[in-house]
Amino acid sequence: MISSRYARSESRRPDIGFGAATRAQYYFDGNKRTARLLMSGELMAHGFDVVNIPHARRLEYNVALDEMFTTDDATTLLLFLTSCALPGP
Repeated sequence: MISSRYARSESRRPDIGFGAATRAQYYFDGNKRTARLLMSGELMAHGFDVVNIPHARRLEYNVALDEMFTTDDATTLLLFLTSCALPGP
């Protein structure tokens, strides 16, 4: 469950889409990669920078994903993605 205040933010919609596409498991393989590409495209289409998940934070990313899959709560994942957003110009 995502807090309604977080979900109402226009700039958060691509993050929420990422969580939903990752959780849905549309494909046998590549769900997270596909979801990240879709999220980046939506961000760029609306004038935002992409989200880059640094290799050094991979464990943190995997823990946030695991929490989303086990609890159906994407809040930690969405906060993580927001913290990885590249700084604007």
